[in-house]
Amino acid sequence: MKYKLKVFTLKTCPHCASFKKNLNNEKVQFTDFVCEEDAKSCDKIEAITSCDEYPMAMLETDSKTYAIYQTSKHSDLGEKPVDSNGIYKIACHSIDNMLFVIKKVLY
Repeated sequence: MKYKLKVFTLKTCPHCASFKKNLNNEKVQFTDFVCEEDAKSCDKIEAITSCDEYPMAMLETDSKTYAIYQTSKHSDLGEKPVDSNGIYKIACHSIDNMLFVIKKVLY
């Protein structure tokens, strides 16, 4: 499957470092957007997810775009449409769950 994965991280965030390490270990290609260096991109994904917990990811496939993020709010968990342009947000309970969701969509 053709895809584009953008990962949004913070420089000193241990969860972000672990998430990127896990993606590399799974051989999932991605582009890293470091929020301290690219605040506009991070502001956009925060607006989509209504969340400011990192890391976050934007997975673009042929048919859908997914904003994938972790949250501590149990009411947010699961997949929800954001708009009519094929963008969905998927709230996860952990970075391991985020990786699972990405792999499930890709494979």
